[in-house]
Amino acid sequence: LADDLKPPGYDRPWKEYCEWALKLLYTYLSSEHPEPRGVASPDGLHKVHRTIEDQAAADNVTAGTTLSEFRRAVEDSLQAPVGPLGPTGEGVFVSSLAAASGMSFDALWIVGMIEGRTPPAVRPDPLLPEPVLRGAGGRSRMERQAAADRYDYLSALAGSPARTLSYPAVDAASGARAYPSRWLLEQATALEGRPVHTSDIEDLRDRPWLTFAESGIHALADAGDGALADTHDYNLARLLKWRDSGRAPSRHPLVVDGPLARAALMGRKRRRGRLTEFDGNLSSVATYSRFRGNLDQAAVSATSLESWATCPFRYFLGHVLRLGMVETPEEIMTISPLERGSLVHKILERFIRDAEDEGYLPAPGEGWNTEARDRIMGIANEEFGAAESRGVTGNRVLWNLEKQDIEADLDTFLEEDAQLRGEHRSASIRVEAAFGFAGGPQAGMELSDGTRIGFRGMADRLDMSADGSSVLVIDYKTGSARSYRELEGDVIDRGKRLQLGIYSLAARRIEPAAGRVRAAYWFATTRGGFQFAPRGYLDMGDERANRRLREGISTIVEGIRRGLFPANPGRQDRGRGANCRFCDFDSLCPARRNETWEAKRADPILSGYVALAGGDEEGQR
Repeated sequence: LADDLKPPGYDRPWKEYCEWALKLLYTYLSSEHPEPRGVASPDGLHKVHRTIEDQAAADNVTAGTTLSEFRRAVEDSLQAPVGPLGPTGEGVFVSSLAAASGMSFDALWIVGMIEGRTPPAVRPDPLLPEPVLRGAGGRSRMERQAAADRYDYLSALAGSPARTLSYPAVDAASGARAYPSRWLLEQATALEGRPVHTSDIEDLRDRPWLTFAESGIHALADAGDGALADTHDYNLARLLKWRDSGRAPSRHPLVVDGPLARAALMGRKRRRGRLTEFDGNLSSVATYSRFRGNLDQAAVSATSLESWATCPFRYFLGHVLRLGMVETPEEIMTISPLERGSLVHKILERFIRDAEDEGYLPAPGEGWNTEARDRIMGIANEEFGAAESRGVTGNRVLWNLEKQDIEADLDTFLEEDAQLRGEHRSASIRVEAAFGFAGGPQAGMELSDGTRIGFRGMADRLDMSADGSSVLVIDYKTGSARSYRELEGDVIDRGKRLQLGIYSLAARRIEPAAGRVRAAYWFATTRGGFQFAPRGYLDMGDERANRRLREGISTIVEGIRRGLFPANPGRQDRGRGANCRFCDFDSLCPARRNETWEAKRADPILSGYVALAGGDEEGQR
């Protein structure tokens, strides 16, 4: 750089960096320079100018900065969308139908016209009945909204002499077959001169007004150079022509090296019947890996092992890479099931703990008195306030309804709990019983291969009988008991329900004098019917139950140690894998995860996992 354009020295005020950057900008990047580079338009230049000037305000926060810090700050600021470039009416205008209403275009494309999306479904108001929302003419809110959507669509069509309507054969969001919108069929009917239904589309391929693109590959192959959108499309079209000429795609210059070469290798290996490094086989790096060290050097939780049994790839993302869902509180309409469950757990934990500590726990079989009810409702109100302050409760009206439901559940809990303590003769209760942590009780198991693994966790509740001979382990659940029915036939539900067995092992260490340990999930809400699963409790004195627990955990631990992390979508449920429905990492999985799993599941390396998850596999076929 010229002497007068050298950057300020180390640890200078932000204002000096801004003055230097603006001088640099207009010396080398202005539209008056003979070869302007990096600026698309005067609007873009103005945005960069404004961004740099805004950085001067940082002097109010810090006295000085370095060149690298200033550069990072400007780069981060420039990541914001630049917005529309140029005056409206020039170039390509991308918008919703509503925004295009009343505008004039040389050509119009309406894409993604599948039933249920175009027109969008109009749903009833969740709070107010339709009669309350009727407007002029007696039309309901839903009818008025549907009419407004129709108006926007017809207005957009009227604004262009050339219109192209399209729909995908497969819904990209769900992977299920998609059907053309009624509005698209309406236009097809007008062009055909007779009613056209979804089942008729395939028979109209020869019509001049209808074009079929079997896939993205076919569309690129049939497009001329003038119809290619960008360099990416151009390169792919050249690669297709290379392949169609009889030459091996792997020898094309684009595929010899770089990202495309890696992508081609990934595609080939994912189509094979063996599990590879591209679909979850990390055995080549397992020996000195973090995922092996996590098991060999520290105690593990039941939920982490259950995660691998459900879907090994989910375990890898959550417990090895330690990824998590990005929270967006501004989008919360109502409290999530996870937050609701944590809230109820906290209320019950505090209530039972206070009853033990302050000595008002009733004798076995005796009910809770009025004072106890006031205490649990007082605790609930405190926890409600804490949840509200965290911003997790959503819309106030919906939250008030949720609070009423929780309070009603707590009332019923007091009655059901008295019955439970009477049946078990519970004389004392330990809540949040921790194990596997430093300085506390330890729990572990010798696996089938002779190695040992340690467990950690906190059991929601341990009920001790009056004579000390029996312990009942309880794990609260606040959802539906339906998905826990498999416990009646398999005490670990194919490895997905290990908590009761592991908590039972821990209970023997916490209460060594107890001769009998039983365990159950308690669905302590009206929705769960205050049921127990399994119905007769899990008794770890049963040798078959112990053997099944050991076999399941041994299979899981061996799979993790070997580095096996395939994505298993589970049985198909309404067009999606059951394991994917509530997974935080659903968007990270390949779109064709079902086909990939079907191709890989027969690999002998996965025989142990497939045998463990047998119920899911049969349901998938």
